[in-house]
Amino acid sequence: MRKKLLNTIIVIILMVILSNFALSAYSQDVEFEIRATRNRLAVGQSMQLSLIYKNAKNVSTLQLPEIEGFRSVYLGPSTRMTLINNSFSSTVSHNYRLIALSNGRFTIGPFRVKYKNKEYKSNVLTVAIGENISNGTAGLSKQSKEKRLEDRIFAIMSLKKTKFYLNELVSLTIKIYADGLTVSEVQYPEIIYEGFSLGEYEKHKQYQETMNGVLYEVIEFKTDIFGVRPGNFSFGPAGIKGNIVIKKSRRRPSSGFDDFFGDDVFEGFFGRYQKFPFSFKSNAIPVTVIALPQKDKPDNFMGAVGNFDFNISADPKDIEVGDPITLKMAISGEGNFNTLTVPKQDSLGDFKVYEPEVKVENKIKIFEQILMPKTDKLKEIPRIEFCFFNPLKGEYVNITKGPIPIKVSSSEKEQNIKIVEYGNQTEVSLKNETIGKGIAYIKTSPGEINKIGVYLYKSKVTIFLLILSLGFLFLSLMFHAKLNRLRTDLKYARHLQAPRKARVGIKKIRRYLQEGNVKEFYNYIFKTLQEYLGNKFHLSSASITLDVIEEYFKSAEIKLDIDIINKIKEIFQDCDKSRYSVVDIDKNIMNDAFKNLEEIIDYFQRKKYKNV
Repeated sequence: MRKKLLNTIIVIILMVILSNFALSAYSQDVEFEIRATRNRLAVGQSMQLSLIYKNAKNVSTLQLPEIEGFRSVYLGPSTRMTLINNSFSSTVSHNYRLIALSNGRFTIGPFRVKYKNKEYKSNVLTVAIGENISNGTAGLSKQSKEKRLEDRIFAIMSLKKTKFYLNELVSLTIKIYADGLTVSEVQYPEIIYEGFSLGEYEKHKQYQETMNGVLYEVIEFKTDIFGVRPGNFSFGPAGIKGNIVIKKSRRRPSSGFDDFFGDDVFEGFFGRYQKFPFSFKSNAIPVTVIALPQKDKPDNFMGAVGNFDFNISADPKDIEVGDPITLKMAISGEGNFNTLTVPKQDSLGDFKVYEPEVKVENKIKIFEQILMPKTDKLKEIPRIEFCFFNPLKGEYVNITKGPIPIKVSSSEKEQNIKIVEYGNQTEVSLKNETIGKGIAYIKTSPGEINKIGVYLYKSKVTIFLLILSLGFLFLSLMFHAKLNRLRTDLKYARHLQAPRKARVGIKKIRRYLQEGNVKEFYNYIFKTLQEYLGNKFHLSSASITLDVIEEYFKSAEIKLDIDIINKIKEIFQDCDKSRYSVVDIDKNIMNDAFKNLEEIIDYFQRKKYKNV
C-alpha cells in the first residue's frame, strides 16, 4: 500500500515539473537576434552569421537579402535547449557563411521574420572590412578602399586582332587573375557570342604573372574563333564560375583526454578549409568582321581563308579498267581548316568517283578519293585547282596541280576453269560456255572412315571434352554473375576499382617525382588520394575535401590510427602549399609525401570495414 502511494506521489511530482516547464516555455517571449563570429576582416576572408530564435520551434530558413559588401551561403541549422533554475528555454540558430567582397564599413540587418502571425525585428551589426581599419571608428585609408574583391580576382579576355575577314581564324585568350586568393574547380568560360564560331578550348595553363607591380596567380584558357557573317559585333563577355577556398577560423581547443581521440583530432585539419562559390564576367570586345572582296574573286573559290600550300599524289598509276586509284589531296599551312572543302577538279566523266575520306592531323587536311577508270583510253588524271584567300596579303591565291599521267590497260583476259579428273587435269575456257545445273561436284577422296560399332560417348577424348565444356560453362556463369554485379552494384564496382586506379596514379606520381615536376607531382598526389577515397568509400571523388571525408569517417564510425590521420593531414597541407607557394619544394619533402600516400593506401587495403 505504501509502495503504491509512493509511486503515485512521484508521478504527480513529475507531472507538476513537466507542466511548469511547458508553462515556462509557453509564457516566455520569442526573441530574435543576429550574431557574427567577428566584426573586422579583410577582403576575401569570411565569417559566420547566425540568426538566433529563442523560445521558438520549427522556424523556417530565412532567405537572406543582398548584403552590401558580402556574399552569403547557407550552412544549416542548430538547436540548443537549457534548464536553469527550473526555467526551460530553447534556441534555434540558422547559420550562414559571409565572404567579404570590398573594403568599407557595412551594416548587417535589421532582418524581419514572421512567427505565428507576429513580426519580429533583429538587431543591427556593424562590420569593418579592410586591412588598415583601426580599433576605433576611424575610416579606411585610400589604399584599403581601393582593394575590393574584383581587384583581387578578375578575368581579362583578349583577341589577337579585333578587325578580321570573314572565316579568318583568330586566337582568343581568357586569363583569370587571383591576388592572394586560393581558387579551385574553375569551369571553362561560357561566352556570349553571335555571328561567330567558337572552337574547343586547349588544356588550361597555370602560372604567375606580374601586372601593375602585383604578382598574380593566373589560369589561362585559349581557343580560336572566326566570324560567320560580316558586320560590327560585341564579342563576350565570358562568364567564369568556380570556388574560392577559404581558411576557416579554428574554434578554441578543449582540454582533456578526448582531445587526442575525440572530434578535435579531425577539427584540427579536416575542418580547416571551406569552398565558397564565385562567379563573375570578363570584359566584352568590340569586333569588326570584314566581308571578302568580290573584285577578282575566282570562280573556284570555295571559302578557304588562310595561308596554305597544296599537293596531290595518286597511287597506283599502272592499272586496268575498273581498278581503283587512290587520289590524295593534302592542304597544309595556317588558317581555318573548318571551312576547307574538296578542291575543284576538272571533268572526271571517264572516272567513277567516290566520296572522299577526310582526315585532319598536325595542321594538314587530307582528302583521299577513290577513282576508277571506265576506259583504257585514259592517259591522265586531270589537273586540280585549289583557291584560298590570304588575309595577310588581302588577295586570292590559286594553286594548280597536275595533270597526273596514268597507264590504263583493258581487262580482256579470259577467265578459265579447271576440270579435275583422277590423275589428270585440264584447263578449259568458258568464255562462250554456260554452266548448267546438272553438273555435280565429285569427291576425289572418301575422307575419314570410322569403324562401325564404336560410339562417341565411350571415347575418352569425348568425355574429356564434355568435362572441359562443363568447366568452361561454370566459369562463364561465374564471370557473367560477377560482370552483372559490376554493372548493377556501383558501390561494389568502385570498391574493386579503387586499388587499380590508385596503382595507375602512383605510376604517374613516381615518374613526376623522378623528373622533379613539382606541380604535376602534387596535382596527381591530390587527385590519386581523392579518387581512391571516393572509390573506396563510395563517395563523389570530385567533391572529396577534408570536410567531406571527416564527416564520412564520423558518421560511419570508422576508427583510424593516429599515424594515418597525421599522414592524411600532411598530404592535404603539402598539396595546398605546392599549389600556391612560390618557394621551391625540397625533393626530400616530395619523397615523404609519396611514401605517405603509399602507406595510406596500403593501410586502407588491409583494413576491413563493414558496409564498405
